[in-house]
Amino acid sequence: MPHDRPPQTATIIDVARLAGVSKSTVSRVIRDQEKVAPLTREKVLAAARELHYTPDQWARRLRQGPAPSIGLVISTVDIPIFAKLNRYLHEKLRDRGYHVVQEMVLEYDESLIRSQIDNVQGLHASGIILAVGSMPDELLLTYSSRVPLLYLGAPTPELPIENIAWDSKSDGRLIVDHLYEMGHRHIVIQTEQKSHSRGTWARTTAAYVHSQTLGMTASLVDVFDIDDVDTHVRSVLRQGATAVVCAYDSWLFETWRAAKRCGLRVPEDLSLVGSDGVADGLDLLGATTVRHPVDQLATLAANRIVELVENPDLRRGPAQQLYLPGELLEGSVRRLPPATP
Repeated sequence: MPHDRPPQTATIIDVARLAGVSKSTVSRVIRDQEKVAPLTREKVLAAARELHYTPDQWARRLRQGPAPSIGLVISTVDIPIFAKLNRYLHEKLRDRGYHVVQEMVLEYDESLIRSQIDNVQGLHASGIILAVGSMPDELLLTYSSRVPLLYLGAPTPELPIENIAWDSKSDGRLIVDHLYEMGHRHIVIQTEQKSHSRGTWARTTAAYVHSQTLGMTASLVDVFDIDDVDTHVRSVLRQGATAVVCAYDSWLFETWRAAKRCGLRVPEDLSLVGSDGVADGLDLLGATTVRHPVDQLATLAANRIVELVENPDLRRGPAQQLYLPGELLEGSVRRLPPATP
């Protein structure tokens, strides 16, 4: 006689058959030890619930309550690279069995950022990821001493804190080497102060220092001092510069638009280089930029914060600092003819 209710003696094989997956996949979901696709995980959980399958180790986990969480304080997703990073971090942390409690930094205000960090910590986040362009040293050191914390995206080699970031110095040298190889000897470098963006400051400072080592003529322009981008482009031309190292890709687009308004062609009349490499349409524009490995950084970050949370002894050892170099995408830099003697 058929049963209307599932048998009370359901096995892991029954769960696998109902979910349409292998026994090993069900086992991985139960142990939560290996990556399982979210849709597959949900199928297994639904099958287990339907069959009332609760092995001892799973029952213990259910009694412990909801999955642990990681706090994420991140710059506004209006910035493409932070939007991409935000998505990847959620995916990677979910794959590790952690929820994400998030605060978004819409504008830089130190007291507000402190309250945002306090808020995610007050929501019982087991660890915190900070992905904000610039943070005061004192703030980073203070919170690192209180809770497992990882500062993401911007390099802080001078501080003894957990840090995974773009290799800004390497990226800056990569840009200048490319311009030099393409025949450019006079360039303008857009920059930002360290207090506004650690990563941009480190990359553009490295670019300037390297340009001097190569004997190039270079000038630094803080983007916060640029009131009118058209005027900025005309100033570049008056200086005799042939290329602009843009602070990041959004500034590359703004400078490109201004050059067009000024009747200039990119790269025929003015070469441009950006940094980020994640915006849609870069391939259509043929922009030269440095593409940051966002997926790789998010994977390393999720793994490391979980390690710090689950292995408290790691916090008593030396802080881990990893810097990931970018990849040069070529397009909006013209090769200049050799200078005549």
